Amino acid sequence: MLLCSVTRTLALTTLLSSNGLFASATPQNNDENALLQTCLTDSVGGDATRAQFSSGENFSTEYVKPYNRQYPYTPFAVMYPKNAEEVGEMVKCASENNRKVQARSGGHDYVSKCIGGADGAAVIDLKNLDQFTVDGDTHIATIGPANGLKAVVEGLHNNGKRMIPHGTSATVGIGGHTTVGGFGPAPRRDGLTLDSLRPVEVVLANGTVVRASSSTHPGLFWAMRGAGQSFGIATSFEFDTKLQPPNVVTYQYNITSSDSAVLAESLQAWQALIADPALPRDLYTFVILQGPTLLVRGTFLGTRAAFDALRLHDRVRNIAAAATTVSDASWLDTYTATFRFTDNLLTDAFFAAHTAAVPATTVSDASWLDTYTATFRFTDNLLTDAFFAAHTAAVPAANDSLAALITHLRAGSPGPAARWWVLIDATAFPHRGALCYFQLYAASQEARIGEEGMRFADGAVEALQAGRYGVYAGYPDAGLEEPQKKYWAGNLARLQEIKGVVDPRDVFSTGHGVKPARG
Repeated sequence: MLLCSVTRTLALTTLLSSNGLFASATPQNNDENALLQTCLTDSVGGDATRAQFSSGENFSTEYVKPYNRQYPYTPFAVMYPKNAEEVGEMVKCASENNRKVQARSGGHDYVSKCIGGADGAAVIDLKNLDQFTVDGDTHIATIGPANGLKAVVEGLHNNGKRMIPHGTSATVGIGGHTTVGGFGPAPRRDGLTLDSLRPVEVVLANGTVVRASSSTHPGLFWAMRGAGQSFGIATSFEFDTKLQPPNVVTYQYNITSSDSAVLAESLQAWQALIADPALPRDLYTFVILQGPTLLVRGTFLGTRAAFDALRLHDRVRNIAAAATTVSDASWLDTYTATFRFTDNLLTDAFFAAHTAAVPATTVSDASWLDTYTATFRFTDNLLTDAFFAAHTAAVPAANDSLAALITHLRAGSPGPAARWWVLIDATAFPHRGALCYFQLYAASQEARIGEEGMRFADGAVEALQAGRYGVYAGYPDAGLEEPQKKYWAGNLARLQEIKGVVDPRDVFSTGHGVKPARG
C-alpha cells in the first residue's frame, strides 16, 4: 500500500448551519441523570477526579477537548477507569440507563466520534490503561490502549529491538489505531497493525470482560480487527512482534516550481513508479502537494546499495540535486525523525491528519480548537489518457489533466464554479488490493469550515472518484452517504450479524458504526 496524499489548506470564514449527521441522544429526566451520575461515580470508588460530568466547571475545555471544533458535542460524562473491571462497571451503568458509550484512546478523530458523535454519551477515556510488557521468551507484547505510537516504538525497541507495523503519528493511541486497521510505512511488507494482533481483552455491552482470539469468541475477534469501536472496548492487546530491520534508508525529494506542468510531470513519473510490479515490498513512498512544492518521501527497509539500485532519483523527474536527501538510520532513529517530520509539517494554525501529517506534539492546548475535514479513499487505477477518455467528456493529455488539478488545488480560493479533472478511480473496500490511497484535507481556524470549503472537499472527492471508492474507517467522513458500506463493503453483512449478538441494543453507537442486524 502506497500513500498518495494531496493536501490543500482553506482559511474561510463563512459559517455553516448545524450539521445533522448524528442524532442527539434521547433527553433524560433529572432523576435518571442523577441515578446514572451516582452509578458512574460508584464505579470508580467515589473518586471524583475520575468521574467528570457536564454540569461541572470547565468540562469542555478540560475533559472533553473535541479534536475537531466542527463537531463540538457535549458528553454526559467523561470517565477515567484504571482497569478493565472498572470499564465494565461504567458500561453497565450507561447501558442500564439507556446511554450510549464511547471509548477514547488517543483522541484523534475527525468527526468527534470519540466524544460520542452526539450530545449525552458516556465517554470512557482509557488514558490510565497504559500497561506495556514484552515476554522475553515469546516476544509477545502486551500493550494497553492508552499508549501512543511513540511509546510503542520506544517500548518495543527497549525490549529486544522489536517492532510491529503501525502509523507515523506519535500521539495516535494504539487502541483506536489497531481496531480500525493501522496504516504505516511498511504495510506492503508487514501488513497493518491489526495483522499482528493476537488475543485482545474486550469489555462487551453488558459489562462483561472477555478474551477474544481465533479460538475463543472468534467472531468477535474478527470484528475487533477493523470495526472494533462498534463491538466493545479493547482494554489490552497482545501482539506478535518481530525484529526491527537492520537497515533503514530514508529519502526525500522536493520538486518546487510555479509551473503546474512541472509538478504534474513529476507526479506522473511517481505514479508510473508505484505501478511497477517489480517494485520491492520493502519500499514505502508517498507524495504531498503543498503550494508550489511536490514532496516525495519515504523509507526503504534494506541496504543503501539496494536502495540506490532502484534509481528513484532518476525515475521521479525534475529533482534538483540540492533538493535531494537520502540517509541511513536505525529503525528507532527513523521513526523518531518521522515523528518529528509529521509534528513539524503542520502547525496548530493548520490542521491535523495522522499518516501524512499530524498535529503538534501531544495535541497542544491550541490545536484542539482547529476545524477541519478530511477524507481517505482507496484506489487501484492510475491516471492515463484512456482513463480520462472513460471518465470525462473532454480528454486532455494526462499531464495536462494533472496540471489542471494541481493548478486548482493551489488556487487562492476554490470558488463554487470550480471544475475538477478526475484524478483516480477508487476501488470498493476491502482495501488490501488497492494500489494507493488518496487524502484531501480542508481546514480553518473559524468555528466551521464554511459552505465553500465543504463544497470544495466534498465536490473534489465525488468528482474525482464518482461514487466508486472504499473509505478507511479510521478517517470517518461526515459527508458520506451510507458510510458503513464505504468502510466495510462486503464485510458489512457479517459484521451486522455479529453486532446483533454481542451488542443488540447498539450501546457502542455512532452514526458511522456498524448497526445490529434486525430479524
